[in-house]
Amino acid sequence: MNLKPIAGIDVAKYFSEMVIISPTNEIIARLTIRHNNPSDFDRAIEILKKVEEDFAARPIIVISSHRALPQNPLPLLYF
Repeated sequence: MNLKPIAGIDVAKYFSEMVIISPTNEIIARLTIRHNNPSDFDRAIEILKKVEEDFAARPIIVISSHRALPQNPLPLLYF
């Protein structure tokens, strides 16, 4: 099986959080991407390219949105 790194991006209204994990589940990078700051996007792309080079494979990118949660996510916090 050919395992690849995974980049998870949690998208919110004003910023997004990105975490990249290796195929062995080690955290490689964490980054906050402010949507009004182009240098944050440049940094995210730079990190993704470096990970691709280091592992000789493009990371799988998983995007999650806060909109996927119900209007009142409080019950989920107590589960």
